[in-house]
Amino acid sequence: SINLAKAILAKNRTIALELLRELRQLNEPSLKIVATLATLFRQWLWVKSESQKPNYILAKELGISKGRLYYLKQEIKFTSPSRLERILGLILEVEIALKSQINSNILYTKIIEMVN
Repeated sequence: SINLAKAILAKNRTIALELLRELRQLNEPSLKIVATLATLFRQWLWVKSESQKPNYILAKELGISKGRLYYLKQEIKFTSPSRLERILGLILEVEIALKSQINSNILYTKIIEMVN
């Protein structure tokens, strides 16, 4: 699921859909995939939004090491906060739909929206 998040972040639809297919073939639960995506995109958004804070404070707030914080910053260097917010909103839509059992295929359609 981490690689799926990175593919979404990189706007790579082909890789994102292939990774999602692989996860589904491995019987990875959709809600677990969504939870991982939500966690990563929340972290990325927090790092992007709070980038003016000293690294040691931001790392402490996120409960991660300064080394991990460095990599998070590198991963989102060229991504806008508004794009992260939009993707996080789509992830939450998927979570609600899955929990409401509205549409079991929503993950595929929303992944396509996320990479755009």
